[in-house]
Amino acid sequence: MTATTEISIESPAVPETRPGAAKADLLELAGATPTSNLLPHEVSAPGHFAADSLAFAYVIVANTLAETLYEALAGPYGNLEAAHLKHRRGEVCAAAWASIQVALGASSLSVQQQRKFSHALRQRLLVQWDEYRGSQDIPGGWLDSRASSYLQNGDTENAVKLAVRIVENLVDALHVPMHDRIGKTRILAGLVGHRIVSDVCLFNEWASRGKLSRDSNPKK
Repeated sequence: MTATTEISIESPAVPETRPGAAKADLLELAGATPTSNLLPHEVSAPGHFAADSLAFAYVIVANTLAETLYEALAGPYGNLEAAHLKHRRGEVCAAAWASIQVALGASSLSVQQQRKFSHALRQRLLVQWDEYRGSQDIPGGWLDSRASSYLQNGDTENAVKLAVRIVENLVDALHVPMHDRIGKTRILAGLVGHRIVSDVCLFNEWASRGKLSRDSNPKK
């Protein structure tokens, strides 16, 4: 049985968004496709971006989280057989995807906006994660199913507890030895928790600045 790990994560301060605010944008940092290079149907209004353009910029964040988890769970006990490495890569991808879903669900993006961005990001990540795992047999349904299992029996109202739950399920799936689990879980839950908090802030900024095309089903 996995020991319960208590993680306290302080949410970073988020300055009030205002017109003309000089704040670095993920699109600028990641070099996303500018609006001027998009097809007409991909842009709804000035200042708005298609979900695919935002997903293009965000891919590096998701891949960095997956790679960090992969390396952190290699350990001296890591099995170097190809099948084990493939399994580990698949599980960290599922854990990263689960954390992204938590952040989207906790954000102020509308349900429709969440679905648009999630779909666009999933399509891009599956292409890269197929290669990341060294195979072409990772059906999207598998990713969604594994990510959902990572969140089972978790506190859906508490993103920090869900971060702990994700990591507990990850160390279980990778059969991390019991003597290593508490330390690994504490460190990685803090990492995943901070990623979720940062993503919620990012998604909220997108919502407040109208980065995604507006829809008729605003989140209440």
